[in-house]
Amino acid sequence: MDPSYISGLLQSYSDTPPPFQRHGFAPGKFMELFGTILNFKVILEHNKSYQETRDIIEVMQTTKEHGYCFVCFVCSHGDGESFFTKEGKAFRFQDLYDSFAPDKCLALIGKPKVFFMNLCLREEGKKFQEFIKFSDDISPDGPEAVGLGTKQEKLQPKHADFFIGYSTVPGYSAARDTKHGTFYVQNLYKVFKEDHRDLHLLELSAKVRRSINDQLLRRPQQDICQVSPDLTTLNYSLYF
Repeated sequence: MDPSYISGLLQSYSDTPPPFQRHGFAPGKFMELFGTILNFKVILEHNKSYQETRDIIEVMQTTKEHGYCFVCFVCSHGDGESFFTKEGKAFRFQDLYDSFAPDKCLALIGKPKVFFMNLCLREEGKKFQEFIKFSDDISPDGPEAVGLGTKQEKLQPKHADFFIGYSTVPGYSAARDTKHGTFYVQNLYKVFKEDHRDLHLLELSAKVRRSINDQLLRRPQQDICQVSPDLTTLNYSLYF
């Protein structure tokens, strides 16, 4: 299959230290995974203003060089419905997704559009998911155990062939290790690198969820968990 693009829209507040100074900075992992291992053409952008982000998206919309699919990775602060550009302005998730719908991006009609959103989904402060403790005779059941909030309903992609992976559920922070970066990126990198030849995207994403919490369970000093949900309208299994 012909390689396609991954566009890294990497945002931070203007008072945040330069992102490449952070330990375990996610773009390095994604550039190695998609650029080297999966043979994508990689375009890396970071610390962009709202208008610069708009301009980058417009370039990606109009290029005719897309291959079999398009992947976009966003690393930023977020509030559950938007990520923030360099000056702290909110850029709505849905505006990003809609930019690659069939009426806006002819080159990607009928092709998968994959988004990985590595950010917190709460308006302020930090709040992490926690493991629920059950007695031996009670089993958790139903979608309530996942903790999906009402804001998630507003993020449904409007068109077919989209996959959107979130690092955490609405209302919660995305956990990270100070030395190795976010648990979402650590495990996404590990799982995709090991299993991209054998598993399709939805299977890979499910394994990422299991892997994140297996890792968190090995950290007894922190009683937290992290569910990383997907929204998808893909019409077929996507292999890389």
